[in-house]
Amino acid sequence: MIDLEIAGETHPLGTKSAKAKAAMPDSYLSRDDLQMYYETQAIPASTAEKTTDVQLRLSKEKLEAAQSRERTSMAQMYTNLLMANLSGMTDMQRAEHQKALQYFGSKIYDC
Repeated sequence: MIDLEIAGETHPLGTKSAKAKAAMPDSYLSRDDLQMYYETQAIPASTAEKTTDVQLRLSKEKLEAAQSRERTSMAQMYTNLLMANLSGMTDMQRAEHQKALQYFGSKIYDC
């Protein structure tokens, strides 16, 4: 029997190792190829994140605009109540008018 290690040779591959080696492609992806792959995979993720940020900002702006319209509407209602002619109102109507003025005034000036 010849000692293969002494002769500088190694023992032959086993059946499983030979099949695994045969199944592998001849060329592996280089480090640069892998880096490029991961970068291209990161692009859609960053695009989705930017899209989400823009949508969130637009939603906030729409909410602020709606709140501004609501405050404007309340201010207009308050002004109309202030300018209302009270001479033809009963005492109960005047009391309700006063409550409405207090309500709208608190909503407008507490914001």
